[in-house]
Amino acid sequence: MAYTRLHDIAAGEKRSGELSLTLGNLGRVNEDGELVLYPGSYSLVLDVDSKATWNFTLTGESKLLDGWPKAPE
Repeated sequence: MAYTRLHDIAAGEKRSGELSLTLGNLGRVNEDGELVLYPGSYSLVLDVDSKATWNFTLTGESKLLDGWPKAPE
């Protein structure tokens, strides 16, 4: 998750902020507790009332980002 806040912006004024996203920020935990990056459609939503939204798509195969050691058989 990325977060930044800009304060005291007057009407008509422009400001910029930076959000650093990693693949881990986009990953989801599967049923085995492993962190996986899944292909699909994603949205980056800015502001509580969704005033700005950026949509993007990840293509390809699901990729394991972080996993748990497997128990010996």
